[in-house]
Amino acid sequence: MLALLADARRLFGERFELRRFHNHLWRNGNVPLSLLRWEYLGDREEVDRADALVTASA
Repeated sequence: MLALLADARRLFGERFELRRFHNHLWRNGNVPLSLLRWEYLGDREEVDRADALVTASA
């Protein structure tokens, strides 16, 4: 979660709002952080890595 927070601050810069970030996390409940990262930052790298692991183990 700290990496997601740091990346959001870096991506949004001066427009970053901690309250908006916090509300986004709470609104989405028990969702994997990799999916929140994809939705909030548009970064699907962690999702792609998980897909690759599943594919490799099949």
